[in-house]
Amino acid sequence: MRVTSPPATLLIAAALAVLTLLAHPSSAGAERWQRPVPGEVTRSFHYSPATPFASGAHRGADLAAAPGDPVRAACAGVVAHAGPVPGGASAVTVRCGDRRVTHLPLRRPAVRRGTRVAAGTRIGTLAPGHAGLHLGVRSAADPFGYIDPLPLLPRPTDPTPTPPLPARPSNAPGTAPIEHPSMPPSNAPAPAPIPRPSAAPLAPPLAWAGLALAALATTGTGALITRRRARATRVTTAAPAARP
Repeated sequence: MRVTSPPATLLIAAALAVLTLLAHPSSAGAERWQRPVPGEVTRSFHYSPATPFASGAHRGADLAAAPGDPVRAACAGVVAHAGPVPGGASAVTVRCGDRRVTHLPLRRPAVRRGTRVAAGTRIGTLAPGHAGLHLGVRSAADPFGYIDPLPLLPRPTDPTPTPPLPARPSNAPGTAPIEHPSMPPSNAPAPAPIPRPSAAPLAPPLAWAGLALAALATTGTGALITRRRARATRVTTAAPAARP
């Protein structure tokens, strides 16, 4: 008997797995869930199958919507129930694969039992009394097998961002900055700098030597002139007076 090598066995197994996926796509991809109303979550899922009747249990999720808003099927399937429910309102339950998906409260269902609907089909309008739409999802084979519907739904569409307001100029009325009294106004021109007196540069040593020599020469010349004047005065005084 011929034994297939391990690499060939792995290739055959991978090929069979791919063929199986192509023949039976996943239920999540085939259902293409949509949000029944575009509102945000106002009350999240809080439930445990171990204690289905615990106080505060919430077997679904509530989405924000106003009375009269259109309600659309969250998934594609066959309508299993379309009519009144305890409390006076109506509900529409769609069998989507192995799940039962209930939308409530509705004023009047827009579909009938046994109708096949696609995800996003309008199935009614929201009734007042619940502050939004309650969406419940459970296993069709387990009456207590409720699951959180939020991971099955796409995220809400982000609103268009509001562009930022243009900034006002700093000198616009009502937007002037608060300034200290001792500070000049922000829009006043900057004062011109006051020039500081620069220290006179010291004369070089040669210049000082020249000035000293000039002073000495001036002092000697003045003394010589003084001595000559005194000598001339003495000569004039000593000369004999002229005879007549």
